[in-house]
Amino acid sequence: MRYCKDFLLTDDFFVRGHVNTGSCRLTTYLNGAGRQFIEIDEALCIKRDGKCIQAPRAVLSVSEILLAHEACEAGDAAQRSLASRAAGTTDVTIHLIAREPYEIKAKVRRSTFKRDDFGPHQFIVVTEPRIQGLNGAAAFMNRFPDPLSYLIVNRDRVALVHS
Repeated sequence: MRYCKDFLLTDDFFVRGHVNTGSCRLTTYLNGAGRQFIEIDEALCIKRDGKCIQAPRAVLSVSEILLAHEACEAGDAAQRSLASRAAGTTDVTIHLIAREPYEIKAKVRRSTFKRDDFGPHQFIVVTEPRIQGLNGAAAFMNRFPDPLSYLIVNRDRVALVHS
């Protein structure tokens, strides 16, 4: 059994497992061109009602992902990367398009939401996230590892961003 390092949240499932990203980070893998689905090995899929589905392999639609996190050892390179992003960041609140209202208070690079042309990246990284869900979603969100130093957000599911 491998270490289940990847955590993905959709409207209906919290998925924990191992996404074979090769040697790249999860954000880079998710932003890979042409991927409509990702494969998750040793998947534990928890439905909103709490029922669990365990599968040696699952396939998940990339467009359904709201949030993701890669639990990896935070080596020097990862820490330097997060620290360099912190220099040009601003505090924002992000509201997601989802069945349940999610609000993420986090830091993002100042240029992330200033342009209409975001380039090819569907997924963005926010640092120091604090997640709030309403109407029972908070318990669902508590399945993410704590504390989170960063979170991967599907930009296509962002409804509103404000400072």
